[in-house]
Parts: sequence; C-alpha cells; structure tokens
Amino acid sequence: MEKKKKRRRHRGLGFLILVMGVLIVCGVYQYREYGNIKDVMLKLIGQDPVIYQHVSEEIGEMDGKFYYQQLSEEEQTVYQELLQGLLEHVEQIHVHSQKPERVNELLVYVLNDYPEIFWSDGTASSTAYSGLQNYTSVMPGYLYTKEECEKKKTQIDMEVSECLSGISENASDYEKILYDYEYIVNQVDYDDAAEDNQNICSVFIGKKSVCAGYSKAMQYLMEKQGLFCTYVTGEVTESFSDGEGHKIPHAWNLVKCDGDYYYVDVT
Repeated sequence: MEKKKKRRRHRGLGFLILVMGVLIVCGVYQYREYGNIKDVMLKLIGQDPVIYQHVSEEIGEMDGKFYYQQLSEEEQTVYQELLQGLLEHVEQIHVHSQKPERVNELLVYVLNDYPEIFWSDGTASSTAYSGLQNYTSVMPGYLYTKEECEKKKTQIDMEVSECLSGISENASDYEKILYDYEYIVNQVDYDDAAEDNQNICSVFIGKKSVCAGYSKAMQYLMEKQGLFCTYVTGEVTESFSDGEGHKIPHAWNLVKCDGDYYYVDVT
C-alpha cells in the first residue's frame, strides 16, 4: 500500500512539472512574439494588448510648434500620438495617458499648432482605462470624411498657391507678414454665420470667416513661407452702444519678424 501511495505522489509531481513546463514554453513564445512581460500576462489571461497609435518618423522634432514645446516629454508623446491619429483620420486613438481631460486639452494644442487639420472640430470623447494596461481611448469629432477632406485640401492648395505666387521668396519677414495680412483682409469678409468659421476652409474656400478662421489662415500662410507664427486665444474688451466695455473671446497671432516677436490681429 505504501508503495502505491508513493507512485501516486510521483505521478502527481510529474504532472505538475509538465504543466509548469508548458506554461514556461508558452510564456517564452509569447515573450518572443509580444516583447514584454505585461503583454505576455495579458495574452495568458486571454486579453489582447492595447495597440497604441503608431507615430511615424516624419513627425519627429517640432521646433517651431509653440504649444508642443511647452509640454513635458510624457505629454509630447501623447501629443504626437494624437497628431498622427488626426492626420490619418483615425476614429479611435489609443494614447499613453490616464488623464482624459488633459488628453482633450492636448488635442486642442495639436490643432493650435496645425491649422491645416481643418477636419477636426476640436472635440473628443476620451475614456481612461487602468489595470494591466493604463491608457486613454480617444474618439475625435470629425467634420468631414476622408474623401471630403481630400477635395477640400485640393481647393485650399490651389488658393494658397495663387496667394503665395504674389510675393517673392526673397522678400523680408516684414514684407511677407504684411502681404499675408493684406491678402486675407482684402479677400475675406467677416461673417459670424459663415460655414467652417473655426478653420481655414472658411478663408480659403468660403471667403467668409471670424477671428478663429482669420488667425489660422494667417498662421498657415506664414508657416508655408518658413516664418514663425502661432495661434493665440484670449479675451478682448469691446465697447458697445451702451458705453460699457464687454469682454468677448478672441483669437489672433504671435509672429516673429527679424528676430523680434509681435502680435498680429487680422480680424
């Protein structure tokens, strides 16, 4: 009887060793495939690792992007992921953050630095997830489909090309700034009911806009000419017939001219 008991224990130990061996082999295989322990653990419990937004090499360093330069290294990573997702018109962007409210702010920073991304309305539905995987899933609000974007890009490119053909590449910084300023002022009417008045489509296509459209169009033209220009928002005091000053939201630009910084308000 004692010998039989010993055999059973031996068989039980052997089975345990076999199971452990299988798990180790599976773990090694998963590690080779997925590259880190966390993803291996997720796979072993039947969950798929989060696929974060891939950032292309073209994005790289952005020395002239004002809002990007104000961020920490961690937030710059999230900014780049959002930028890549918006450029590709991705419906759901996964980013390295657990702060959905801050992620939405970073999305606005991206749009402040990139006036050419006219198809995003600046809103997003963001949800944070925690556990083995800590991330935020972002669903941006888009104004147009990819197909519609391509048509509008073509229209914008044609208008911008015509505009910039009227100024020499050898012109001074001041001459370029003045030219862009006057071009927009003479071509575009102020209309607070204008379609797309928060983006450059209203200026280069519709020829009617408000301060946001004016300022983003100015930024777009100047960056095309290699000059620093950023988008600024705040409040201004406007006087009405009642004699009182009222603060209203406004947008304008900060530009660099011959080494010094100046405000420009096309509106």
